[in-house]
Amino acid sequence: LYFILRQPDVLNEDPNLFLKTINSHLYGNTAGLFVTAVAVLIDSKSNKFYWSKAGHEDIYFGKKDKQLLQLQGKGKPLALFSDWEGNTEEVSFATGDKLFLCTDGLFDSQNASGASYRESGF
Repeated sequence: LYFILRQPDVLNEDPNLFLKTINSHLYGNTAGLFVTAVAVLIDSKSNKFYWSKAGHEDIYFGKKDKQLLQLQGKGKPLALFSDWEGNTEEVSFATGDKLFLCTDGLFDSQNASGASYRESGF
């Protein structure tokens, strides 16, 4: 995956196209394994960020007024389909807002009694 990301043809202007390009390199080359991902492009001039996800858990956006938004996107995991389809979403932000990104493995972590945290635990 590291070498794919270093290739000049991996686009960095549209998160959906970025994931689609990565999928084209992964499909047929992962021995049946798949990859989940979120791609985000932050435009500080327009105070917007653009994002796309591929089978990953939803991401969270915290507004400075303490409102927490769950950003739900479409897109199946990468490497499973030759014709991967996703979409790019747009979100406006202001000073003090926060974008929370994490590994999807975080939601499968367990507390001391063995219960999964999932979304309700956070």
